[in-house]
Amino acid sequence: MIIFINSLKRLLKSKVQIAVLLIIPFIPIIPIALNTSGNVEKFNVGIVDNDSTRFSKVFTQNMKANLNITKITQSDIKNDLNNSKLDYVLVIPRNYTYAIINLKNKKIIGYEKKNSDCSGVVGEIINSFIYPAKSIARKSFGNNMAFYEGIKKIPKTNLMDKVSRGTSGKLVVWGMVIQFVMFSSIFASTIILSDKKNKTFYRSLNAPISLKNYMLQTTLSFMVISIVQILVLTLVIVNGFGVYPGKSIFNMLGILILISLVSVSFGIAVSSISKDVTKAMVSGVGIVTVMTMLGGCWGMSPSSGVIKNISKVLPTTWAMEAVKKIVNNDNFTSIGKEAVILLAFTAVFFLLGTWRKSEALE
Repeated sequence: MIIFINSLKRLLKSKVQIAVLLIIPFIPIIPIALNTSGNVEKFNVGIVDNDSTRFSKVFTQNMKANLNITKITQSDIKNDLNNSKLDYVLVIPRNYTYAIINLKNKKIIGYEKKNSDCSGVVGEIINSFIYPAKSIARKSFGNNMAFYEGIKKIPKTNLMDKVSRGTSGKLVVWGMVIQFVMFSSIFASTIILSDKKNKTFYRSLNAPISLKNYMLQTTLSFMVISIVQILVLTLVIVNGFGVYPGKSIFNMLGILILISLVSVSFGIAVSSISKDVTKAMVSGVGIVTVMTMLGGCWGMSPSSGVIKNISKVLPTTWAMEAVKKIVNNDNFTSIGKEAVILLAFTAVFFLLGTWRKSEALE
């Protein structure tokens, strides 16, 4: 593991490298994060209560601490959303209370106004009550009296001080994280080009170590640095600036680590097709900028049909699709399609990088 350790030391010994990894990313992120985490106006939400139980009434009352609640009927849903009377509608299905108490899988159905982005915020507010209710149900063992006694103790928490009016600002923050993770991998991968220039690369291959082993250890060092960067950025963004990461910070960390795999392999591919460090930096940064812009990392999605089709062959597009799902409170299992595509990009970039190097040595 000598090459792995040496690569880590070289990446961390430069103050410029550390600044690029951990300080510079916050320059664009801080103003966006501050604007995202302020106090906001409540959403107008309609509730269709098809269950009509004590629990559904307590749930509705609890939601009023965070949302402007209006009770409506099923027939009102379409009209109220289309006319912008409501931002969102919740439909509590029949037998929902029975399902909660008896640990059955039944969900509240949500309908969102067109071009709205409130589902993530509303989902967080709902879960702040439903998750504790499910926990109480597990401890009640089907006993209605014990369940309702426990429900009384769920506090009414004002979450609107912690979440933003929409998810667009949050998505831009996480999009900036993706962009800087990819930038950092370009900087890290220039170590390989430096080794080529000063002949360290070839001396390593003349020693009892294979190209495969050299690339594996070097890639592993890049991954460790990338994960450290992700952990620092995520913890500061979530705990320092209050940017919402979805219902679990671990889900967001999971998708960002997947993205780091793509970025590291992309950096290796760039280093393999570049003749020197300068060209690798210029071409790499340029390509990443275009990919993040077209992929929606800047908060703008392509409207043109041609550009939209082009964006579908970029890893950043699928990365942002996964981030949207996580921010909107979906489980990590919901990003299976995006995860497979990102892993495919990782394999393609890595094979391209190692193939070009082995070809150069023949």
